[in-house]
Amino acid sequence: MAALAPVPPYDLGRMKIFLSYASEDRPLAEEIQLALAGAGHEVFFDRESLPAGGDYHARIKASVGDADLFVFLISPDSVAAGGYALTEMGYARSRWPHPKGRVLPVVVRKTDFAAIPAYLKSVTVLEPSGNAAAEVVSAAARLADMPEAAPNKRKWLLAGAAAAVLVAGGVIYKWLPPGPTPDAGSARAPGATPATTGPEVPNPVQLRFSYKPVTEAQVSLDDTLRVNLQTKRRIVDGERLAQQPGGFYSYNTAYPATDERILGTLVREIRASSLGAAPGPARFCLKRPATLEPSADQHVHLDCDESNSCKLHFPSPKWLEPCPIEEIRSSRGFSWLPVAHAAEPARRWSVPSAKTLDTYKDQMKGVGYTLVSIETDALRDPAVIGVEVDVRVNGLPVLEDGLVPALRPVPNDPTQPFKHRFALESLDFEGAQAGCEAIVLTLRPRLSSGKTGEPLSATLPYVALRDAPGKQLPFGKGTLNWSAKYVVPNAEWSHEAFITSITYASSGGDAAAAAARERAVSLKRDFDRLGLTHQGRPLVAVIRPPLTLTGDRLAYGLTTGVVQPSGQVRFTFSPQDAHALGDALLAARQGSAAAQRVINREKYIYKVAGTRERQETPTPAGVCNHVKAP
Repeated sequence: MAALAPVPPYDLGRMKIFLSYASEDRPLAEEIQLALAGAGHEVFFDRESLPAGGDYHARIKASVGDADLFVFLISPDSVAAGGYALTEMGYARSRWPHPKGRVLPVVVRKTDFAAIPAYLKSVTVLEPSGNAAAEVVSAAARLADMPEAAPNKRKWLLAGAAAAVLVAGGVIYKWLPPGPTPDAGSARAPGATPATTGPEVPNPVQLRFSYKPVTEAQVSLDDTLRVNLQTKRRIVDGERLAQQPGGFYSYNTAYPATDERILGTLVREIRASSLGAAPGPARFCLKRPATLEPSADQHVHLDCDESNSCKLHFPSPKWLEPCPIEEIRSSRGFSWLPVAHAAEPARRWSVPSAKTLDTYKDQMKGVGYTLVSIETDALRDPAVIGVEVDVRVNGLPVLEDGLVPALRPVPNDPTQPFKHRFALESLDFEGAQAGCEAIVLTLRPRLSSGKTGEPLSATLPYVALRDAPGKQLPFGKGTLNWSAKYVVPNAEWSHEAFITSITYASSGGDAAAAAARERAVSLKRDFDRLGLTHQGRPLVAVIRPPLTLTGDRLAYGLTTGVVQPSGQVRFTFSPQDAHALGDALLAARQGSAAAQRVINREKYIYKVAGTRERQETPTPAGVCNHVKAP
């Protein structure tokens, strides 16, 4: 056997990283620095320990100049005029006129998009939806695979006149000399000829999208887009894209391996829930061509029509070529790209994602939303690269961004518990099961083979507009932890127009509670049969389960819900609207014997508790134990 060349002394996954942040964000910056250092990177972080004076600025500039990656934590303070973080960004811009592959902007606090420097917005801005430190480490790892993100590694490769050979675990890998190389995920046998020949590929490659929306839609949409990507190695879940000055949208992604496809969807951001189908996504499939043509451009431009497929713009660099989505389904065994959804219920909710609602929560008025957080250790399997999160409320699918779960899987790190958050607005919550709603959660593992594993399901009892403390359930071979937090808008509608109430004594035990539930369900049925309307909108009774009060008495309440054009049911109002509804109930009672049997003879306007009071007066334990999957 020929002698093996020496092992290269440079760790190809290690980078020098400069972390730029405002002092107000130092606690989170420390978490990110520790996470990056734990991943093996060398991080310049503590500029406060440098001496003052001219040497201070020179040291900062030199550190930026020596970095492989510049991480900028975006917050109102870091982008404020006069902040030193902008000075550091200026040093980065002097070194890298274009930040692609070199600069990672990360939103750590809500910031006006217009205030973010154009230099940072010219690349994809990371908006963490979970643990910010973990997501920054993950993003840095992706950039570490890209040649331009680590010039020190490139220098080492260029210096080698001969190919170095590394033996690890009994497998021989070749460190190839410079030339047209695939990305880090493109494996091939030793000595094999690359499938792609010609110029060196851009890695990352920038996808540019021109987007043509449909003229009408049933749901509230925004001009901001969300992109979802799927490959054998990587899943991108709902990254937010803002329109660039040139009128297009862009996203940087790793160049695909020879046997890999980039499958994607592009949708407009949904701003409010609606009981109807959103426009279908613009879908695309891209692969590397057999032969590359030279080009000075580092992007691929796609023309996309809403509810249709994307096509390559002409002219466009031939870095990638289209592949039929149906071809992936048939020839490679992918079972997760549904052509039709005949088995799905005809009615479904198209809802904003938790990311979207979190972005706009400070602008909300009236009714907020409930943020449901889940965590499970049942998906710790190296083969599971993503998870299809299927949420159904009272039997109806809840589609984030209007997409079925198969088109928007959530990335999974098999070394960590799987975590996800989804948001529920009021939807049509009427207390479907005696004051409670049934959330059926199903997680389908997405395997690296492209197929799905066995689904895991659980039923989560939910009370609209209330918090749910943390609970743990058996889940597959592990457990599921879940909790819910109601996000109160700044200008909250906090009044209800009650129809009637049913009291019972807690000392009566389960039998008394069950009798009160049955009575509430019966009265709701009687009220709904009245067919009342208010200002042209249908009225329904909404069952509200009891809160823990002083003494022995508990009560189920029936409050008035107004069915909105979107299909949602609103049951909290401004004081003026609540009193107008109360007057309408009394008027209906006077003219109908059937109404007199349901509606109280006196107007009762109830002010719902705020966040602190809700926590101090929780829903009694066991109130929703009767809830079952529809």
